[in-house]
Amino acid sequence: MIGGERINGESFEVSGPFRDRGYNVGFELPRFPGNVRQRLGDVMDRAEIPSDETRSDILDALGNYEVSERVLQAYAAMTGKPVSWIGSRLQDGLDMVQRLKRQYDFNGKGKTTFVSLPPNDPMEPLFFLAHAVLAGSPTTIKVSGREPLLTYDIYTQVMASVPDLGKFVHLIYGDTERESPELLGAMERVQCPILMGATDLRLEHKIEFHADRSRALVLDVEAALPHLRDSIMAPDSCLAARNYVVIGEAEYAKLAAAVIEEYDSLVHGNILEEGTTGSLFARDVLRDARDRVNMGLMWGNTSLLHPENQRLKLVDFERGVVLRLSTGAFNVKPNPFFWRPVPEAYITAITVFEDVDAAIKGLGKAQMAMMADTDGRYSRHMAGSVFARGDQLESGRIEETFGGLVYHLHVNRSPMFVEGDEHQGIDMQRELRGVEA
Repeated sequence: MIGGERINGESFEVSGPFRDRGYNVGFELPRFPGNVRQRLGDVMDRAEIPSDETRSDILDALGNYEVSERVLQAYAAMTGKPVSWIGSRLQDGLDMVQRLKRQYDFNGKGKTTFVSLPPNDPMEPLFFLAHAVLAGSPTTIKVSGREPLLTYDIYTQVMASVPDLGKFVHLIYGDTERESPELLGAMERVQCPILMGATDLRLEHKIEFHADRSRALVLDVEAALPHLRDSIMAPDSCLAARNYVVIGEAEYAKLAAAVIEEYDSLVHGNILEEGTTGSLFARDVLRDARDRVNMGLMWGNTSLLHPENQRLKLVDFERGVVLRLSTGAFNVKPNPFFWRPVPEAYITAITVFEDVDAAIKGLGKAQMAMMADTDGRYSRHMAGSVFARGDQLESGRIEETFGGLVYHLHVNRSPMFVEGDEHQGIDMQRELRGVEA
């Protein structure tokens, strides 16, 4: 939808990956029209930003979004997430919209922006729509081809209430692989291209959200316990902490037991029913997880803690696998699971260090390995959390040293928590307005 009007053109089909398990859902969506680059450039350049009063009405409508049962179930069937988690995450997003409205004044006209959304977090469309409205940024949102319906439903529901949204915020679909030249062309026209997830697109002044190597440093397990479930419930989010660094064997034993308990408490079943809390994963994801974990076991740099005394099967990775990583198996680089992404299934990796200095040194080596692995593109490629008592943080040294290795350091809070003003260490209002917010 450009300028509030539907785009007519050829279509492509999107189908869910869980049809073999009875979740039959699919969509037919319009492709980018051949002139989308020019059309978007024209409407973005001459966009009229509505008044503060109208934008306040837009945020009210956004914060009052009501998801239908049809959209909720379609999102679940496309992503494998249970409706219980989707509904909870949506509510977090609606609360975030209200916080942002209270926190910021409206800007006149911000930068032209293009956002490519991921399919794995229902908070993301709410986050970027709210920031575009606050900053007055003429914005195009490229909806995920894998799960387009939720963003479309949010957008059209708000448009029905306040049509002026269509004057400066546009929505397009597309098969990213087949349409990449047109997509790149459209992104090159804007002042602020925002990419969610791994990408090789070479763009100047781009903002990239991709923290697939998130880490949590645990000095005190008691401080971490309230937040473990946040990451476990979103195993395919780049913000989920699936890789924990703990200090000492005692804390390791407590953390491993707590993670195993969380996995065992997941309720598996029909993801369209509220009582289900366990997610589904596509077969290719599960096979990749099995192969990579078994390779680590074979090399002897990884130990299997859970499930105990079992041969790893595909089903294990839908119920929870806990690994202990060795730190001494390689002379130069640390264990590959420590610096490469942990597979996006129910897998938690734990590494034990004897003290904080050794842990920070290990995390520094991991950062160097990440840079080498990505040809230097990502100097900081982790979202981070530190869980500790107040006396363990008094000197500020941990926040300074670990904080220097990550996008953004959360203290006694999960990386999954997105308050709204910053996302992975990026201040969106400052970026979209081009000045201090």
